[in-house]
Amino acid sequence: MAASKKSKKVSLPQEVQKSVDSGNLMVSVSGIRGTLPGGFSSASLARFVQSFAAMTGKSIVLGNDARPSGEALRSIIQGSLLLSGKEIIDTGLAPTPTVKAVVSARKASAGIIVTASHNPIQWNGLKFLKKGGLFFGASELESWKRALLEATDSTAAPKKMGTIKTIDGVSLHIESILKRIPNVAQIRKQKYRVVVDGVNGAGREALPLLLEALGCKVIRLNCESTLDFPRPPEPTPSALKEFSKLCIKEKVAAGFALDPDADRLVPGTAISGAINEEYTLPLALMGYIQTVGAGKKKATGKGRRKGVVVNLSSSLLTEIVALEAGLPF
Repeated sequence: MAASKKSKKVSLPQEVQKSVDSGNLMVSVSGIRGTLPGGFSSASLARFVQSFAAMTGKSIVLGNDARPSGEALRSIIQGSLLLSGKEIIDTGLAPTPTVKAVVSARKASAGIIVTASHNPIQWNGLKFLKKGGLFFGASELESWKRALLEATDSTAAPKKMGTIKTIDGVSLHIESILKRIPNVAQIRKQKYRVVVDGVNGAGREALPLLLEALGCKVIRLNCESTLDFPRPPEPTPSALKEFSKLCIKEKVAAGFALDPDADRLVPGTAISGAINEEYTLPLALMGYIQTVGAGKKKATGKGRRKGVVVNLSSSLLTEIVALEAGLPF
């Protein structure tokens, strides 16, 4: 009976489904995204978070991108989690990969990222993370929908209210990245010139700080602390014309353009400006192979296996690069 219950798809509550049907709300394994107004209200947001709290453990990492509605949504989320007796680890403004890294590093039970990714500024949303900093899969989404449908009450007793601890998640993430790069000293000697287009989002400080830690001279574009996106939030070629011109003008070693929550990255060069986003992972993998070595070398680290894992929306070029290097894909 339990197994069949887990495999059965759960319907959304009628009022939530109505918002989905109207186009004001999206619910998927990628998270919940809604318009303001129309998709999210204080009541619906609290309900979404309480249902999440009902199916997770004690400690929850919270982070957000730079949307103007982010702080208001965060306040409701914090209140809901505190009422549920959760220990909140608050990163504040932080890229999506940073929040994921903090969940993993702090061995937290789960995480919530307040972001609507590359959607326009009138949208905001919630990305749910499980233990290890992994995104929800289909089974976790169905469990959340079940808690939502059953209106599970996760409120704790007065003496068991939650707590908030603020941490510098960006610094923690940067330190972790630097430890994984085997040739930091050589990179720092090069003093590369790099353009960063942060779309005034969550990566506007994090990525420049990482690059500066690698000895780069960073030329910042759209890295201001304003409550607006200076260009379309999705990093498409048409949105990155200014970025492309700056890469060429400054004769950079590389350029990096982000989306609002900094989980998408478009490279740029001094020759052609912005490169198609489909090349991001293949180029990163090529750099890794040249630095660390291909599949013929022995894997290091206890219990670790060599190989490349990507999601289904990734370019086939990544598979070609991996297989040519002898890496399982």
